[in-house]
Amino acid sequence: MRTIATEAIVIAALATAAVAQPTVAVRSTARCPSGDEVAAALPATVRVLDSDQAATMTITVEPDDDGATVTLAAGTRAERTHVAGRGCAALAGAIAALADVWLIELTAPPAPVIDDEPAPAPAPVVAPPATVAPRRDPPRWHLGLGRAVVLEDGAELGATTRIDATWRTPWRDAMVRGAFDWGDRAALTTTMATTTRRPWAGWASIGWRFDLGRVWTSAAGGAGLVVSHVETAELGATSVLGATVRLHPAATAIVDAGVVVGAGVSVRFELAAVAYPLSDQYTIAGAAAGHSPTRGLSAGLGLDIALGTK
Repeated sequence: MRTIATEAIVIAALATAAVAQPTVAVRSTARCPSGDEVAAALPATVRVLDSDQAATMTITVEPDDDGATVTLAAGTRAERTHVAGRGCAALAGAIAALADVWLIELTAPPAPVIDDEPAPAPAPVVAPPATVAPRRDPPRWHLGLGRAVVLEDGAELGATTRIDATWRTPWRDAMVRGAFDWGDRAALTTTMATTTRRPWAGWASIGWRFDLGRVWTSAAGGAGLVVSHVETAELGATSVLGATVRLHPAATAIVDAGVVVGAGVSVRFELAAVAYPLSDQYTIAGAAAGHSPTRGLSAGLGLDIALGTK
């Protein structure tokens, strides 16, 4: 009994010496996370040395496209790991967790042996995940295609086809949109003549888009140029008295709402208002035969496709 007790005391002393405070040297060429951020995330039981000093373990951090590449080294043992993520604090925490697992293995005291029986196998150490799930940014580009009915003052109900492209900026859900409208021919009938007008329009607008799960909404305002091909004929006649091409500036306000149906495709409903600051008068033999629109409303249905979404 005395011999066993003496051996246990000696082994306990050796174990205490084996678990002396570990030292770590951090070397980082990355800005996110920096060496100071990694050092601050390490456990309080670790003593951090200057990067050029010899330590129990060395942590080397290199920048990567979507995170950092980490090399852990102790003696002849080395391991290189990719840690993905965008937040500096999250990356530093993941690197510190990997280092902590290594330190547990390096500084674990040997199990005391007081007889000839083999020591039990140590419990397996479960390492934390090596990666941090990256934050998913919304798609930056959207393409739209739709069909709308158009009501303009003084004209019959018309229709137009719209194609648009939207860029969502990284700043507070702001967006920039460009659109092209291909309008159908619409008629304006007066007591003297029938005037038909077919417009083509290009638009540029800025606004905001908000995602609410599978539902999204957006609002924008902008300006554009409308090119109109105008033909005038006497009432009941088939021959055209005159044809001309007119160019008008215009302002627009647009409100959209959509529901995602899958693979980045949404069904989109759109309301738009248009105002024309300049108006043309159409005449026949000096008599008024109509005028170009001064305002209009449209309601449309179409598709919105988010590029890069699977």
